[in-house]
Amino acid sequence: MLEQNNEKEEIISEAENVEVEETKVVEETEAIEDVKAESPKVEEVKKVDSFKSRSFISALGVSVIDTIITTAIAMLIFLVSKPVLKGLGYKIVANKEYGVVAILLVVSALCYYTICRCVKNGKTLGEAIL
Repeated sequence: MLEQNNEKEEIISEAENVEVEETKVVEETEAIEDVKAESPKVEEVKKVDSFKSRSFISALGVSVIDTIITTAIAMLIFLVSKPVLKGLGYKIVANKEYGVVAILLVVSALCYYTICRCVKNGKTLGEAIL
């Protein structure tokens, strides 16, 4: 009889342990759901590269427009700096003019893209046009 009472007590204590564990799981699940409900939903923001979201023809057009603009800037700098240098007593030799224009083209291209990306909308003029 004593053994049966011990067995009954063990079964009852095991049942209580199972109920306690189930209650803990339910409480943890409810707590997680409460936290999810209280936390603001964060939408995933995808940053799309302007060239990846465009078609090839559109991207080519943007590149052509930006290249024309940087070339015009380089030529403008060259045409302004040549008389200034001449006034200071310097002269650019005819066969060196292409080198100077090439250097100015690289510098103006670097500055153009950097400045255009840093402004408010972050687009170059070619991207804004197309």
